[in-house]
Amino acid sequence: MLLIAVTFMFSSCKKDDEVDPREAVIGSYNITEAWSWAGSTYTADGTLSYNMTITKSSQSTVKILVANLRDKNLTFEADLNGNDFTILSQAQSIDGVTVTFTGSGKFTSTGSTFNFTAINYPMYTTDANPLQIKGTLTSAVTGKKL
Repeated sequence: MLLIAVTFMFSSCKKDDEVDPREAVIGSYNITEAWSWAGSTYTADGTLSYNMTITKSSQSTVKILVANLRDKNLTFEADLNGNDFTILSQAQSIDGVTVTFTGSGKFTSTGSTFNFTAINYPMYTTDANPLQIKGTLTSAVTGKKL
C-alpha cells in the first residue's frame, strides 16, 4: 500500500524545470527575403525586407504562429521540432486570390533561415494597364532576431 502511495505521489508531480521549447524562438525578426516568381507568360524576382513576429500557438506546445510573412499581415501556423519548423499547406487570400503556402526552416542562435513556396500567387504587370497574373512564388528567407 505504501508503495502505491509513493508511486502515485511521484507520478503526479510536475517538474518545475520544464521549459516550453517555443520560448527560445518567440520574438520579432528582421527579415530579408530573396524571391522569384514564375507565371505562364511573365517572370520576376527581387528582394523584400520587413519585420516578422513569432508567437506561441494556443493549439499545441509544438506549434508556433508566424505573423506578417511577406509584409502582408499574413499569419501561418507552423510545427516546431527542436530548431526546425514546418509550415504545412495553408491557404490565405491575397488580393482576392486564394494562395496556398508551404515551407520549412531552422532557427539558429542568431535568427532563422527558411524557404517557402506560394502557389497561385498574384503578381501584376508593370505597364499602364496592369494585369493580375497568377504563378508560383518561391522565397529564401533569412531573419535576425531583434
